[in-house]
Amino acid sequence: MPSFIARGGQWRERLAASSSGAAGRPITYEAYGTGPKPVFWGSDVLPNAGFSPAGGARYACAVPELPAGPVYVLEDHHFLGADPAAYADPTLTIEPAGDPRDNGKVYTVCVRGNVLFSNGKSHLVFRGLVTDETAGQMADGTVQGYGIRIEGGSDVLVGTPGSGGKAADVTGGRRPAGMAPDRGTHERGAAGGGTGRRGPR
Repeated sequence: MPSFIARGGQWRERLAASSSGAAGRPITYEAYGTGPKPVFWGSDVLPNAGFSPAGGARYACAVPELPAGPVYVLEDHHFLGADPAAYADPTLTIEPAGDPRDNGKVYTVCVRGNVLFSNGKSHLVFRGLVTDETAGQMADGTVQGYGIRIEGGSDVLVGTPGSGGKAADVTGGRRPAGMAPDRGTHERGAAGGGTGRRGPR
């Protein structure tokens, strides 16, 4: 039973399996069509016009109810420094190189972890998908900073057709430092290859 996801698409939400497949008849979440692989972002875009000067080189914007724990901001998809941003609900404060209101850069804040999530379900295949900019901690206080998390089920394949799961083409990208992968979690690149950036740069 396939669930096709259009190539070239981008979603700022979590894809969590809602049910299990059956032995020999897995539910498949797979890219289709032409173009780049579909991307599931763990971040939300911060509107440039929403920033205001906050003293010195700092700028602030209102972002209510971010997940508990450290808050990471990216500038043009690169971590904005090695440390978390200052956050006191609802005010997020950053120190960019220039004025974010008119420097033409895109600012995003990590708000979701486990962006592709097996959700305890079994007999699943994830193929041809990308996750990026995942959150290091979620509102319930538990560490959930993975782009791809396989947990609590069995017979879940993350890979290419005919690969037997040896080389994944489902990839996970940037996430905050200190979030080591656990079993069944794949970083950007080949499964288990450790080729992805795991922290701020």
